[in-house]
Formats: sequence, C-alpha cells, structure tokens
Amino acid sequence: MGPISGKFTLNEILRIFIPGVYTVSFFNLVFQSIPFLNFKDANTVLLGSIMSILIGSLIYAFDVPRSLFFYKKRLPTFLLQQQHPEIKKSKIHNQFFKFYDTYSVEARFKLELYVGLYHLMVNLAVASLFCNSLFLFQSVNTVLVYGNMGITIIALVSTQVLYWKKIKFAFERQLDAFYDSTQYKTLLDA
Repeated sequence: MGPISGKFTLNEILRIFIPGVYTVSFFNLVFQSIPFLNFKDANTVLLGSIMSILIGSLIYAFDVPRSLFFYKKRLPTFLLQQQHPEIKKSKIHNQFFKFYDTYSVEARFKLELYVGLYHLMVNLAVASLFCNSLFLFQSVNTVLVYGNMGITIIALVSTQVLYWKKIKFAFERQLDAFYDSTQYKTLLDA
C-alpha cells in the first residue's frame, strides 16, 4: 500500500466519530430525561464517547456512500468490469490497485480527501435522517427540528457537490491514466 491508503487514517476516524457524536448528542437533546445521556460527570462522558464510536461504526459499516448508484457506477473498477465482463473481477481489481499504487501521491491525496469528505457527508446525512425520524415519536423544540433538517440538507447538498464537481472527474482522470498504464496492457493480455 502507498503512503496514504495503507493506514486507518484520521479521515476514516472522523467518518466514524462525527456521525456518532452527532447522533448521541441529538439523543441527549431530545431525550433529556434519560439519566445516562445527561453528560454531567466522567462516567457519562465516557459512556457517551463509547456510544458515539459504536453508533458511528455501525453507520460506517453499512457503507451507504459506496452503495449509492451514481457513485458506484462511476468507480473505475466497476467501469472496467462493465467494459471487460470476460475478465475476472479479482484480476481487474488486482491490476487496477497495482496501478493505483503507482499513481501520483498528489492525485491520490486529493482523491482520497474528496472521497473521505463525501463519505463523511453521506454518513452525517444518514445520522441526521435517523435523528429526523425521532421527530415522529417525540415532540421536540422546533428550533431543534429545523436545525437538524438544515444539517440534513447541507450534508446532502455537500455530497452532491463533492461528487459531481470533484470525485466524478477525478475518477475519470484516474481511469484515463489506467488505460495508458502497463497494468492495463497486462490485464488485456491475461
């Protein structure tokens, strides 16, 4: 693995922690009568932190961003599989990621930054949509309702802007560079 992609990065930790903290904090605001969610001492802060990590990990594990149709259909490996159905999926992935390891560090950094922000925003949108569903069962302050809906809208708009203005073109540039690589020639010769 390269210098960026071989590690569990801060970017991935934020993708877990921010939606988790958001959800737990929202629960704390909505259900103030639940004793273990009133963050007044070290034990409840620790419990809240653990709950944030667990909820964030659950959202992260579903990998909703990757399953969105518009994202998935533009992944370079998905496009290669569509173009070459006769080649095994594992061979396509192996050759593409060999190429990716040789891709410029600057381009990988930008792509991973954009993709990381995209994943964070989708996960935050999932968390806020989940919190929005609580409004069906609990009467809450309207400021809280509008604030949460605002965060949902901002997260959803951010995902679309990141995808259509940055990630889509980065994937296209990456695929074009792959077509000119020795790994692509090796893939076709196999």
